Amino acid sequence: MGHARVRLHRRPTVAVLATGSELLPAGAPLGYGQIPDSNSMLVTQLAAEAGAIPEVFACHTDTPESFLAGLRTLADNADLIVTTGGVSAGAFDVVKAALLREGVRFEKVAMQPGKPQGYGMVVDSAGRRVPIICLPGNPVSSFVTFLLLVRPFLLKLQGAT
Repeated sequence: MGHARVRLHRRPTVAVLATGSELLPAGAPLGYGQIPDSNSMLVTQLAAEAGAIPEVFACHTDTPESFLAGLRTLADNADLIVTTGGVSAGAFDVVKAALLREGVRFEKVAMQPGKPQGYGMVVDSAGRRVPIICLPGNPVSSFVTFLLLVRPFLLKLQGAT
């Protein structure tokens, strides 16, 4: 085509975290109050379809300290972190409780499903700021908000206008 230079963008790496001690891997026998972790598979597939390289990390904890410790490790190798669950107005939402201290903002977006959202930056072990988007835990809410908020962000990371 006669072009001497071509602009390239590498595929972004996305760390996917579904939170909640009630979540179990798909196919595992469920006990009282437990549910299958469908969001990890959902968000991973959507990220791959958007051109990213997704990496799933089990974060089935409900303490802010253990959540933040895992999050900092993930940030070292991620271009974006996407969490599901723990962002609503419940009695105890681990993602919100942990990340408010880090300066991540949590807003209610005028849409249904998918009203509670979080966004901001977390700092990795080298001091690099890594974007984080926090989606609600309901699978339909995660699906809709990924398409409306995360997918465009991933495309922009890849040079889309």
